[in-house]
Amino acid sequence: MLAEAEGLGQQLSLAQERYSTVCLDLLGLIAIGRYQPGDHLPTHDELQEWYGVSRDTTVKAIRMLQDWGVVTAAPRRGISVVMDLSDLKKIQITPESIACHVRRYLDSLDLLSLTVEQVASHAAAQAEPGQVHLLCGTLARQWEQPYEHQLIPRTLLDFITEHIQYDALRSIYGVLARNFSIGRSIPKLVSPDKNPQNCEIYRQCMEAAAILMDGDGALFARRAAGMFEQIRCLVWEECGRLGYREAAMKVYDGRALWQ
Repeated sequence: MLAEAEGLGQQLSLAQERYSTVCLDLLGLIAIGRYQPGDHLPTHDELQEWYGVSRDTTVKAIRMLQDWGVVTAAPRRGISVVMDLSDLKKIQITPESIACHVRRYLDSLDLLSLTVEQVASHAAAQAEPGQVHLLCGTLARQWEQPYEHQLIPRTLLDFITEHIQYDALRSIYGVLARNFSIGRSIPKLVSPDKNPQNCEIYRQCMEAAAILMDGDGALFARRAAGMFEQIRCLVWEECGRLGYREAAMKVYDGRALWQ
């Protein structure tokens, strides 16, 4: 559908999108501190199994990271990270090369923002107290970890998704949850620090979980919806500031989706 969309122009082919997806996801893991300079990335065999792609795809993905100077790779020595976060911020990546990923992320945030209050209310009615207690504990633990605090909104979204009782809706939200993680793969978009903006988002997530623990599913849904809408607004503004938004909007004509 993307290949036939009017005005698509010079965008990634499906093959290019596959290996750029792997490349950007690894870049995101490095950016949030999962892999530090000197660490080894998974082997090509492990990457193939992890992402469900061919060896050719993983080789091209690692080559992109090598071209940017993020990693080094050699036979029998593996794939080593050489850049830290400050260096990653200096990488020059054209907006067009990641436009498909940015557009998928923005569209997923739009759909999430439009629907999540009703879906969260439904999920809250299905969740048992022990499951909510486990959620609160997980969020508290993630808050205390150096890098895991960035996973807090995704953890809340996963909780909502897991408690949807309708297969079709749960499948849709499964896609939205996976696409939600695209954000950490977009260069310069994610900050691993606890800055005022993301601290407020994390606080709202944990507050929503505490409200659900007290048994108020409707208020939980409203707070969760407000938090995801805040994320959508912040991402939209930041993508505009970084110059990513204009290229992403040219990937396809989004008006056709609503028609």
